[in-house]
Amino acid sequence: MKKAVIYARYSSDKQTEQSIEGQLYDCYNFAKTFGLQVIREYIDRAMTGKNDDRPQFQQMLSDSAKREFEIVLVWKLDRFARNTTDAAINRYTLKKKGVKLISVMEHFGDDATGEMMMHIVEAMNEYYSADLRQKTLRGMKQSALKCESTGHIPLGYKVVDKKYVIDPDTVYIPQTVFKRYAAGDRLIDIAQHLNEMGYRTRKGKLFTVNSFYSMLSNEKYTGVYKYNDVRIEKGMPAIVNEEVFEFVRKRLAENRKRAGKNTAKADYFLSGKLYCGHCGEPLSGMSSVGRNGAKHYYYRCNGVVKKSGCAKKLEKKELIEAEVCRTAYEAFAAIGQDEFAARVLDMMKVACGGYTVDSLAANLEDINKKLDNVVNAIANAGGNQVLYDKLNDLTEQKEQTERSLRMAKTAHDDMPTLEQLKVIVGDVLALDMDTREGQKAIAELMVDKVYVYDDKLTVVFKDKNGKSVNISHDEIEKAPATDSTLSVGGSQSLIIRTHL
Repeated sequence: MKKAVIYARYSSDKQTEQSIEGQLYDCYNFAKTFGLQVIREYIDRAMTGKNDDRPQFQQMLSDSAKREFEIVLVWKLDRFARNTTDAAINRYTLKKKGVKLISVMEHFGDDATGEMMMHIVEAMNEYYSADLRQKTLRGMKQSALKCESTGHIPLGYKVVDKKYVIDPDTVYIPQTVFKRYAAGDRLIDIAQHLNEMGYRTRKGKLFTVNSFYSMLSNEKYTGVYKYNDVRIEKGMPAIVNEEVFEFVRKRLAENRKRAGKNTAKADYFLSGKLYCGHCGEPLSGMSSVGRNGAKHYYYRCNGVVKKSGCAKKLEKKELIEAEVCRTAYEAFAAIGQDEFAARVLDMMKVACGGYTVDSLAANLEDINKKLDNVVNAIANAGGNQVLYDKLNDLTEQKEQTERSLRMAKTAHDDMPTLEQLKVIVGDVLALDMDTREGQKAIAELMVDKVYVYDDKLTVVFKDKNGKSVNISHDEIEKAPATDSTLSVGGSQSLIIRTHL
């Protein structure tokens, strides 16, 4: 019997969503149906799924390295993540440790189609999360126009009847920070002073240097109410005057500029996808400092690092990323938007084809009638082993059918429309390949591997189901010199060659 754990999450931004208890009920029923042994639960309450900074979620990822379980059950994929990048990274983390992620309400199977459907559902979850965020922001803006609290309360203030007022218990903190920093005191000395006085942060922790950066640049302390694009002079009581605030902000900017010089980190988002065309080894990110002190970023062949005899030249990071992503975008743009959206919708309908609400509801009604008949027979004539066995069997059938009916209703309600899928495809086509965000998105969606030579690239795209086909370096070398399609294990992937 395979061992599994359950991850459940409740987000406070949607009070009517499935409760933790409901998620656990469906997950345990799923485990019972498919013969899984649940050995532990990981539960994050009132935690957002837009990022993976969740205590129990991180504990689950850490525990997966112990090889004590093989499966992670979630009620729906949006409980795991509402960010496609985080979802992909964390699923890959589990996969490397031999652990599989299963959504009990969106279980599409283990084949390539199921894998593709998981990607699509994750994209829909992120789209829904963004849409929900827009609706929430509209409500927050209405509150902001009335200078009402929108959540975060700066130290020194409290909220009374939704309005910011000065808090006499904490106002000493911002007054002291602004006054002493304007006088030239170091932030570390200010933090030590406040700690010795017994003051603490909103979270009850000791003050550090990092506690003050947002405070010293927060215009609310001058009485200016701000929320996104809403800015209202004298919208709240002032704690410091404008002259002190401007002096402090300039000093802070100058100090942070000096401290942050040459500390920027490069994002090598093609790591894990780039391979040397000469020896087949992966390419990894590296940097060097020029004579003028400027940093330069490259991808370097691991074979060169290992001194294996490979003489592959360094590849400039910005150039190689731009070329790979341009090629990937052009390949995606060649797919007809309407045709692609319609094909995805058909796949989702087929995957959910086993869940028909009407037939399951009729089946449940029939089971209930049979149950009533058995109960009446026991009540009228007395029970026997045959009737009790029949009662237990029908009761189990009822529980399974009720679970399937809930899954059917969820699948039906969550099924995207053709127009929604067209929007998602359109969003991909609208990506700007001159931006880092656009390049990263298209690389994640389309690119499987890139073999880099000194004068050309060989780009291997994921198969039609969005899945890697594990084409080897030897197979790439044997492929025709022109663009071609290779088949591995029944899946096909397009190979495009481009010269640098």
